[in-house]
Formats: sequence, structure tokens, C-alpha cells
Amino acid sequence: MKLLPKRCASTWVLTGTLLAGVAFLSACAGDNAFVVGPGTRTGSGGPGSGAQRDTVRPTLNFVRPVAGSVAAVGDSLRVEVAIADAGGLARVEVSAMSAAGVQRYERATRQYPAGDTVRNDTVRVLLTPTGERVATDPLLVIARVTDGAGNFREDTVRVSLALIRGRVIALPDAGDRIADIQTDGRRVFFSNYSRNRVEVLPIGGTTLTGFRVGSQPWGLAVSPDRNTLYIANSGGTNISVVNLAASELRENESARIQTPNVELFEVPFSRDSVEVTVPATGRRNRISAVIPSSVTVFDYSDRPQFIAQTRGGQLLYSTKPTGTAPDGTIRRRRNDGSIEFFVDYARRNVARTLVIVNARDAGLIEGDPNRLGVVTDEGEFLQGFIDVVEEQLRARGSRTRFEYFLNIRDIGLRDTTFVAVSGDHRSVAFGEGATDPGRIMLFSESSDNLLARIGSTRDLVGNTAERVIGLALNGDGTLGAARGREAYFFNRDLRLQGVGLTGDPTGGIFLHPLHGNYPGTPASARLSFISGVDDNGSPFVDVVDTFSFFRVQRIFVRERITGPVLAVLPSTGSSAVLKLYAVTAHGVLEVDLAATDLQP
Repeated sequence: MKLLPKRCASTWVLTGTLLAGVAFLSACAGDNAFVVGPGTRTGSGGPGSGAQRDTVRPTLNFVRPVAGSVAAVGDSLRVEVAIADAGGLARVEVSAMSAAGVQRYERATRQYPAGDTVRNDTVRVLLTPTGERVATDPLLVIARVTDGAGNFREDTVRVSLALIRGRVIALPDAGDRIADIQTDGRRVFFSNYSRNRVEVLPIGGTTLTGFRVGSQPWGLAVSPDRNTLYIANSGGTNISVVNLAASELRENESARIQTPNVELFEVPFSRDSVEVTVPATGRRNRISAVIPSSVTVFDYSDRPQFIAQTRGGQLLYSTKPTGTAPDGTIRRRRNDGSIEFFVDYARRNVARTLVIVNARDAGLIEGDPNRLGVVTDEGEFLQGFIDVVEEQLRARGSRTRFEYFLNIRDIGLRDTTFVAVSGDHRSVAFGEGATDPGRIMLFSESSDNLLARIGSTRDLVGNTAERVIGLALNGDGTLGAARGREAYFFNRDLRLQGVGLTGDPTGGIFLHPLHGNYPGTPASARLSFISGVDDNGSPFVDVVDTFSFFRVQRIFVRERITGPVLAVLPSTGSSAVLKLYAVTAHGVLEVDLAATDLQP
């Protein structure tokens, strides 16, 4: 038995030029290594010795490609065949043609050295495309093996080729983690959680630059005028501010926003007739009063996670659950700098209970009967029966307020996995993805107030085991989309409008940047972009119509998308009609979309 040494002993003859740097091939290594079985060297009974002539044809079997093979645009196509011949192999030739006979890949030939006999060899061949782009029409891959006596066998396999699109722009370090992406229309920003930086990529550019911000940056928000970038620093309790109109991008250190600790206080109460002493006379009078029975403090995480800015300038942000504070919340920072909880998404189904909001502290003043003590948001201490304290708050115009019948256990968020803001910044949606059922909270701004609508993911997906991992809103908030195992589209009332069938989810979802005025959206813009993987594990982005909810195109991409997806209009002079940016495990994926990609 003779084994071929692992060296460049074989000769490859290509009628074209093999692409350099092809991922599947490196000379004398990796996929260029051959699997060799037992062989027999020609002896005295070989050719020219008068022995009987070899008439046995070699064997040939395709290993790859298989139907639905995936190849990158411009990359070589990998073909693998298993061949054998007892008398010795001479060469293998492989080519790829269209069904109409048009040559799509250059022919590749492997020749075996004279005097070597190989009984079995698994050959991996890389075919070079004949043009700049490889057509997606079905391919006929033709393989022909010839032995030393001139016997040959030929076989053909039909391949439906899916092309890989896009390029991956590497991050500064292989272990970097990107948490969120945003754009100001000229650049794309990526929060580099691992390096306390924001990475910056010009739309259509190839080189990342960046600047330092706070600890573990997560959510990003661009202001409505696109002049300011806000970064939620989840490793601390603050928000970085960057002037996007400046010649050099860096954090405005003096403008960093602090996110103070905020607590809620739950107070069960009863209304009763009680005797009280009138201080002026010392006499006892019987009155009707609202009496507290206890005060329970609810504390939450204050570490900002996702963030958005409304058209009126208010910052909305969620807070990140931690080991010591397992519940996050949604809060807003008003234009005057004050910060408060949002509580309107909680149910009001707890009788004889109130929740004190925007108070610095609160407690029970024990007695017969008990009274309530409250330190207001303005720092004033008030005490008395509940109705008395509430009247004092109202008279002073305090921001501290009482919310009745509120279910305080609905306030905490176990996991805020996504945020979306409409193009006009009048609507903001937060999503809770880890609980059963998760919730989507949709906020619409009117003057300085925000009206909250709450919907359960169970209402949208009809499956309590579903976890939604992405969220999107269109230009004016008339349509939203949630990404689970399928894509779920909903209106301003969080009512389901349709379902787009697609593969296993891996990352986010995004709507066409010109999508608006639903359902009157023009057909050219009523599109969504949804990441996933197919049954073979091949990553893709589906282009899905948001009116009839069918898949327009499936675009296979170079790497699996693991985070948010962003669709932007290209810079002037680009041949693309749209650009997609998405987070992968190894960097930033950029995909150019042509007009044909957005049409059935």
C-alpha cells in the first residue's frame, strides 16, 4: 500500500485563474488535502509487458455539491467527488454549465503523477466563475474521471445554487460584542459593549473608526434633528451625549446624563370613620379618612439599556435587569431634566391599593389610626391620612402623585430585548422578550405627554412558548413588526395585521426606511427585512411584503446575523437602492440591495 505524501505532488490545470484567498482552498492544506486509500503499483503485467489490457472503468460518485448549495458571489464553487480505480487514476475533470449550455465556471483538472496508482481518492475541486457574478439559474456540474488505460466515467449533478451576499467588516478585536446599531443618514453607529466605545462606519465605507464613551454601552438613540447621539451605558447609571455635527466625534463629557435611583411605594389602604383630636380645641371629632395599613418599597435596576428620543425631546429608556436588581423598568427624562417611571402599562386590578410615584421616600407613621409620611420629589415632608396628603400634593403642584389600584408587580421587566422608534419620533415601542407572555409597550407622544398602549406577545403570536427577539416601527408609527419564529405585523392599537412565514430567527427585523402611511404605503416601500437561518443552517435575510405578507426574495448572506438589522438609503452614486447593516458574531455585515432584490 502506498499513501500519497501531504505535499504539492499533484498538478492542477485551470483554463482560467483560480481566485486568490478563496475561503475553501489553501494550497496543500485544508480542503486541498486528499483522502487516499490502498493502491497497487503497476508490475510486470502492466502496460507494454504483453499483459491483458485494462478495460474496467473507474468509479465516480458525487459527494458535493448537493441541491440548494450555497456559494458566495464571485467565490469559487466547491465540488467534491469520490473516485476509485484498481489500475491507477490518470485525471479528474470538473466543469459547471447552465441548463442552456452556457459555461458558468472554468473547467478544473487534477492530473495524477505518472507511476502512482490510487485505488480511492476523494477530490475537492474549486471552480472559478467565468464572470463577475454567478447566475442563479440551475447548474449542471459535470465530472469526468479517466484511468491510466484511457477508460473513463462521467456523471452530472443538477444544482440549484443560492448565492451568498454581503461582506463582513471586522471589529477591532475578535471578541468584541456589538449591542445596538443606529444611523444619522450618513453614518452607521455600533455600540461596542466590550470596549466601551462606539464604532462609526460611513455608509458605503469600509473602515471603522470610533470614540470612547461610558461603561458597557448598549442602546443608541439619534435625535430627531440627527445632530445628537445618546448612548445608554449599561455598566453604570448614566447616558453619554455626542454632538454629531462636530468635526470630531467624541463624547461631550460635561453633558453626560445621570440616571438616579427611583423607587415605588405600594400602600394598601382602607376608608373608615375614625376619631381624631382637633388641635385648636383638644376635642375629639369623628371623620371619614383613608388610612394606610403598610408601605412596601419596590426598588429596580437603574442601569440604562435601550434608549430612544421623542420628537418633543424626551428621552425614553429601559433599565437592565441585574443579579441584585432582577427587574428593569421603562423611564423617561423630561426636558426639564426630571426622571420618572412609566406605570401606565401596568394593570389596574388591585383593590384598595395605591402606588406612590415620583417620591423620594415614603413610610408608615404608626398610630391609632396609622398615617402616611411622604418625602416629595421637591424634598418637602408631608404627613397625614392618605386623602389629606394627596390634597396637599395637589395644592402644591408636586410631581409626586398617587396611582390607585395599580398592580405594581406588572411594572418590573425581566428582560428588555428590543426597542424601536418611528421615523418621525412620535412613537416608541419597547419589548419584553423573556417572560411568558412577553409584552410590547407602545408609547405615542402628544405635546409633553406620552400615551401608553400595552399588548401581549401572546396576542400577536398565538403561542405562549414564542420569544420575540426583535421589534421595528415604520416612518410614522402606523405599522410595527415583531420578530419571533415568524414575523408579526401590528397597527397602532397593537392589533395583528398579518404574519410573514420565515425561517428560524437569529436576529432583528427592520422596515423599509420609506415605509409609512400604512396601509396606503406604496408597494415599492411596503417591505420588511427579517434575518434567520434555513433548515440547512444557511443564514439569510428575507424580504417580506407587509400588505399581503408573502416572501418577495430570500437573500443568503455571508454570516449568521446575531443582532439588530438596519436598512438605510445609500449614499449618492451608489449602484444599490438600499443597504442593509446587521450585527454578526465576527463584525458588521453590509449587504447591497438592487431593485431586483425588492421585486417578486
